[in-house]
Amino acid sequence: MIRVVSIGAVVAAFSSCHRPDAGPGAECPPGASRPGAPRNVDGRAGIRSAELSWSPPASDGGCAITGYSVLALPGRGPPTTQQTQQLNALVMGLEDGDNVCFGVSAINAIGQGPSQLSAQAAYPCLYLPDRPVEPNNVNVYPGADSVRVFWTPPTLGQILNKYLAGGFPITGYVVTVSPGNHSLAVEGYPSSTVDVRPLPAGPRYSAAVASVSAVGASWHPTPSSNSGALGEGPWRWAGTLPARVAEHASIAWQGHLFVVGGMNTNTAERPKSAVSAIGADGALGPWVLVPHPPPWPHASIAFAASDNTIGFVYATGGFPAFADVNSARISADGSMAPFSPVGAPMPFDRYSHASTIANGHLYVVGGMSSKSKHFANLTDSVLVAPIDSSSGTLISCGTDCSPWTAATSLPTPRHSLALVESSGHLYAIGGVGDSGPVSELSVATLQPDGTLGPWRPATAQLPLALRAPAAMIANGRLYVIGGLTLTGPPLSTRVLVGHLAPDGDVLSWEDLETDRIIGGRLAHAVASWNGTFVYVSGGAGVEESPLSDVEFARIDPSTGHLLP
Repeated sequence: MIRVVSIGAVVAAFSSCHRPDAGPGAECPPGASRPGAPRNVDGRAGIRSAELSWSPPASDGGCAITGYSVLALPGRGPPTTQQTQQLNALVMGLEDGDNVCFGVSAINAIGQGPSQLSAQAAYPCLYLPDRPVEPNNVNVYPGADSVRVFWTPPTLGQILNKYLAGGFPITGYVVTVSPGNHSLAVEGYPSSTVDVRPLPAGPRYSAAVASVSAVGASWHPTPSSNSGALGEGPWRWAGTLPARVAEHASIAWQGHLFVVGGMNTNTAERPKSAVSAIGADGALGPWVLVPHPPPWPHASIAFAASDNTIGFVYATGGFPAFADVNSARISADGSMAPFSPVGAPMPFDRYSHASTIANGHLYVVGGMSSKSKHFANLTDSVLVAPIDSSSGTLISCGTDCSPWTAATSLPTPRHSLALVESSGHLYAIGGVGDSGPVSELSVATLQPDGTLGPWRPATAQLPLALRAPAAMIANGRLYVIGGLTLTGPPLSTRVLVGHLAPDGDVLSWEDLETDRIIGGRLAHAVASWNGTFVYVSGGAGVEESPLSDVEFARIDPSTGHLLP
């Protein structure tokens, strides 16, 4: 703590010529006065400290200066003083992140003069370095004898705000698993996962993660959004993607899981595509980078297999105003060729839309466009183009004829929706309309020529409005997972299972609490392998920071539920 000293004690300490039995100024010439205010007071903030320097006052009052008094005025806590005979001082014992103003006054045998504060001169007020920003998206993945803790670093905006206030870079994290207070120090800013082991069976474990810098650990460690006992629940840790990514697609095909497209919404970086082999138990092998991302961010990704050896990935549109269509060939061995144009672009640009391939046609639905006349650039447009399954190109009707035709428009314009096809029916799921996230679920029947019948509302609409959910078809059921909600926790962990009628209608939903994913997210990707395993990857979490964790579960084909 800073030592508080009275002015009388200051005078006694620094006036060696002052006789105890004499009055003030006894050793000073007649007419002497207190000194003036010090000049050029400057300061530099340190960790819980400040270094000050100054120049002597223009006038010593006619009596030699014997010392200086330094006054600290913290934003939190009472004022304090300390003395020195030098033209500088180190003030210790301040609080992290406080805003402290300083005043310096000179002392002679007559007494203490005014500080530069009272002289209305410039004086330093310093923001002291604060503790680092807390991490986001802390989740625990229980294993057989351990808990895998995952988190994301603070977003770029959070870090910049802290740096503007004089923060220090994050150098690591402290991870604590409870009960038992098992703590681990993890070095390095990019770190985002650690395995805490061994742990005894029985308790439900949760975690808290604090960022660490030269100043210390975060004021308030971020608690995990979930807890779990060892071996509990259907969802398992499947590792991390090579990069944090949202708005991407995942494709499970021929024993491989491909992750294609998307972007790091924190840095605007477009990660490379990646592929991992799927094991017999559903576990993923090491990720192999494929250095061929789609050309534009916010493009929609669709996949169609030509046969058991070749498939094509299509990337349509992109931000801010692209109408391009590119495709890349993937092979059963997990290799992937670069993206290249495959035909005429769409009639107008769009992004944050959805796409899928069915019945030999590429469908592009909804989204946003600079050409839209709807509110906030929303579009209800649906486009369709035939594809050549052997070459992956779009089939046009002639040299000057576009392959694209307009299909039946959506009932309402929306973006950030999910789109899937099952048994000759398209399902447009959730998204964002004029007033925010919607629970709208629309169904359209595919016609033999690739056009669409009218969109109709499903009997069972979504149980809640969802922005950027992920959806898939497995074993004849419709799965809608995650998304941003308007009610309850903003990031949904729900796994909604829709039961489909032969005419394509959605008759009812199941929402089992035991099936919920571990980490709530939006703009993520889901994929099912052989109707046996389901994979949830990446997306955006708290603060819409991009994620890299992958979780997987086993599906019970007979009930559609997830197996523990």
